Amino acid sequence: MKKILVILIAVFVSFGAWAQVDTTAKAPTQAPVGTETQVQQQAQPQTQQQAQPQTQQQAQPQTQQQAHPEQDQSSVPLPKSLRTKNTASSSTNSSSSGEASGKSKIRPQVGGTFGINVSGYSLGLQLHPEFGLYFTKWLLWGLTGTYILTYDWNINKAYNTFGLNTYFQAYAFKRRMIVHVGYEYLNYPYSVSSDGTTNRENTHTVLAGLGYRGYVSAKVSLYALALFPVYQYNKNEHYYYSNWYIPTIRMGVCYDF
Repeated sequence: MKKILVILIAVFVSFGAWAQVDTTAKAPTQAPVGTETQVQQQAQPQTQQQAQPQTQQQAQPQTQQQAHPEQDQSSVPLPKSLRTKNTASSSTNSSSSGEASGKSKIRPQVGGTFGINVSGYSLGLQLHPEFGLYFTKWLLWGLTGTYILTYDWNINKAYNTFGLNTYFQAYAFKRRMIVHVGYEYLNYPYSVSSDGTTNRENTHTVLAGLGYRGYVSAKVSLYALALFPVYQYNKNEHYYYSNWYIPTIRMGVCYDF
């Protein structure tokens, strides 16, 4: 009986030890709840730190390019040929805008006219060197010297006349039509005797008329004027122009600066 009891106790003890070993082998290893939370907290900041710099680095260049496109374009140097063309175009635009707004600088003109004067008893060949100033594109003031070589058919003699002329000219119809008004002073021989003795007179005349201008180039032009002596003054009433309705024809060339 005692032997049977000892055997049963030994079997029971060995069975309990086997069961404990089996339970320890099958139980899964689990980390403590506090340890898992700490691992997650450590992992999240690292992920955020890695993601944010990349996002900021990608977003900042795009924002700067969109905000300052003009600065990026202006920072690129242009070739010399393009810079020269841009400078010329800007100067042209500025000059054209100045003309459009009515502001125009004073520009000089030089030239001269050749004239023919015919009366009932004489023929005069005229030379008029001139200098003028454009106040606007459509208005010119001029100063002209006068030299006239006159041949008198009555006495078959030639004599000289000297003078000075100041005038205004206005232009219309693409600057081709000329409206001329001017004052002329002349010192001329009123009478010439057969022995060559001359009696000279001073006369003052207002000349007015119309003309036409044709352009040879952008700066050179040819023109013709038909001028009428609408008013004459001489203390002895010895006038140079015989009739107010007989025009003086002048043809000339001018150069605009």
